[in-house]
Amino acid sequence: MKWARVHVQECEIGFGTDCGAAFDYLASMSKLFNIADYRFVPAEGPLSLPTIRYHDALTNELHFEDGRPPGLYLTGRWQRLRGSTMLRVTLLLMCEVQRQRAGRYLLHGSAVTREGRGILFVGPSGAGKTIAALDLCLRHGCKFFANDQVVVGDVEGVPSLLYGDGLVNLRRATLARYDSSLAARFFRDDADRPSATPWSDKVCVEPGAIGLTRAPAGSPAPIAALLLPRLDAFATHPEVAGLKSGNVDTTFQIKSMLYQEMSTFLRGASIVPFDRQLALTDLVIPSCDTRETASRRASFLNRVFDRCEVSMVRGDLELLARTALASGELA
Repeated sequence: MKWARVHVQECEIGFGTDCGAAFDYLASMSKLFNIADYRFVPAEGPLSLPTIRYHDALTNELHFEDGRPPGLYLTGRWQRLRGSTMLRVTLLLMCEVQRQRAGRYLLHGSAVTREGRGILFVGPSGAGKTIAALDLCLRHGCKFFANDQVVVGDVEGVPSLLYGDGLVNLRRATLARYDSSLAARFFRDDADRPSATPWSDKVCVEPGAIGLTRAPAGSPAPIAALLLPRLDAFATHPEVAGLKSGNVDTTFQIKSMLYQEMSTFLRGASIVPFDRQLALTDLVIPSCDTRETASRRASFLNRVFDRCEVSMVRGDLELLARTALASGELA
């Protein structure tokens, strides 16, 4: 067996295999999907870490062992797995197992800090999370914490921002509506021209390249506000639906969305078993959830809703900024 320590964002997991080609494949990668914070370090094994073991065999199987440390056991012909997403997705799944055992949770969101306290935007792609965070940093003195992926968890019982990805993803169509000069800077002189691929027409840049100040690395920030934005400059009826108002529908919608996002990947429900030709395989994706992790996750979300200002906001950037800064006495 060949062994390695795999560093993905703030996680460290183990990998072992009897397939030299699979080992070399992971060692050759400079990033994991779009995650630049990735390192594959050969090591002596076996390792006392949450570990993936891959065996080149005829049968397609993925088995989860709820041990201490936990393990994932993947088998399948490397000829079919090579170039597919399955081995890489298994790395992400083991990272999520490690996170949730430690009470940390990965969210699709953007985050900034102000005076050491966090403002977190969550929601689907295109809702305005990145632009809202960008606006708070450029116009309201906030510091950049994360864009696209943010890890949250408790610090002494207080829900906090823990880790954020280091790059800013700028989508041309959205940026052109927010700041045409910035759009022209990164998308040249055709920033205002309709794009044939507006959804995928984007760039990743360092925060400093657009004048953002980063929050200090390794410094958790208690979450003062959690917002679900819907950026709509032409909304005829802008609205802010806060949980403190006792809006049951809003509470149900936000709690459901966050719980599903925190649990769906861990339970394997969002993983599709493709091979290298994008043919579906018969690989059964197991749930890696346990009663312990489910209980910890529910308790964390309940604390978020008890301690933080949580709102859904539909309107223009001014309304989003005003709501974010007013939450938790950040104004």
